[in-house]
Parts: sequence; C-alpha cells; structure tokens
Amino acid sequence: MAGFWKKLFGAGQDPGPRARQVTPTVNPKTALAQHPVVHLETKGQSLALSLPLWVEEPAESETPPTYEHILWESRPKGEYLYYLAGDFEKNEKGLLRFGTAPEEFRVVRSHETDVLEQARTELPNSEGRDWRQLFDGETCGSLVDRIARVAPDPGEGGWTLAHVTGVDPEVGMALMRVEPGAGLDGAPRTSLIFRKIVPEGPEVPVEYGVQILAISRRAETSVIELMDGFRRLIDRYRDMPYTEVRGAVRV
Repeated sequence: MAGFWKKLFGAGQDPGPRARQVTPTVNPKTALAQHPVVHLETKGQSLALSLPLWVEEPAESETPPTYEHILWESRPKGEYLYYLAGDFEKNEKGLLRFGTAPEEFRVVRSHETDVLEQARTELPNSEGRDWRQLFDGETCGSLVDRIARVAPDPGEGGWTLAHVTGVDPEVGMALMRVEPGAGLDGAPRTSLIFRKIVPEGPEVPVEYGVQILAISRRAETSVIELMDGFRRLIDRYRDMPYTEVRGAVRV
C-alpha cells in the first residue's frame, strides 16, 4: 500500500506532523483504477446508534491512519483519523465512499495552519445547558420543521445553533448546523461539530486541533442519540495529547 501512494504522489521530505503537499500524477478515475483492492474490516459497533465501526484509535496513538487509506471521494487535507463509524458504501476497491453513511461519527486531528485558523474564526463559544430536555423526542426531520417556524430562511449554509450542545466553553468550541435538503434523498443534514485547538508550548512542538463530528444525513435520526454519541466522543478525545504522528498528505 505504501508503494502505491509513493508512486501516485511522489516522494518528498518529511514535514513532521504537518501534511506533505502533493500533486497527483493521474486523475481520480485512473488513481482508483490503479489502487489495490483493500479489505477493510469493522471493529464492532459504535456505542450510540450501533453504527459499523471502522477506526478506533486511542487518544494517545502515534500511528493513526489517514484519509487516503480508508476514505475515497474526499481530498485529504492533512487529517489523522482517530475514530470513524458509519454505514458507508464501498467502492470497487473496498474503500469507504466519503459522505455516503446515513449517520457518521468521526474524530480527526490536524496540524494544518489554515485549518486551525478557520476553526478559530467560524466556531463561537458554546455554553452548558440541558440538551436532553431541549431535544427530547426530536428527530432531525422534526428539528428542521421546528427551526423553520421561527427562522424561515436557513441561508446558504443552513442554520447554525451555537448554544445547544451542552459543551462547556472551557472544554472546547461546539455547535450544531442544520442544512435542509443537504442529506440523502433530500433529507436534512444535521452536524454536531466540536473543535479544540492546542497551542504550541514546552510539550507541544507543533500546534494542533482536534475535531469531533456527529453527522446525520436522514430525517429519522434521533437527535438525542446523535448528541449522545457526540458527547461520548468529546469525553474520550477532548484531551488528546501531543504525539509524534507522521504521514498525512494534502492534495
């Protein structure tokens, strides 16, 4: 497998935990045709929503996989993958097709400067509140109807709810984004997003960020179950320590 990616992207100097910028030598269709068949096996199920579990790395792992070895139809941007669960479609080479899972949980780490700067600007502070009471009995479809009654225009990027996740601002930044019609078969896409940035310091040679995602692309998903999985992953990965990871690429 390593030989395939070296052939596709070419060799380069080791950039440390930051991603190596690469230019593919062939188009995506040809790259897939040349890709060896892989046999990805599930590692069980996620605790929330009982989704197929593909990646489960401890927070202190020094060898997390990267997107290009597991996910297809997504351009890698230097992500290290610590957790991935979802009922993804597979392509003809056995890779998971990005964005095809009706529900998905994902935890990634990034050392990319532009990714961290974007995180700083787009995520407001969260606030602790009783999210279970707030979403009791709610599905992602009924949530869209509820929001639309008070805010009919979702705007280009959907509705952003900044203070509904119950995440304490001292833990990290979190929000919910609801995009009507952006899911599967016209369903809403409901995304819970957590980000924490760890600045450089005596024990952190290179700044990094931790991102936790819980995504539903169908109307029937229980908001409480999606939120429950999201909060479990925050508890598990929010204090991810610095480790000497290597191998991420950007395309």
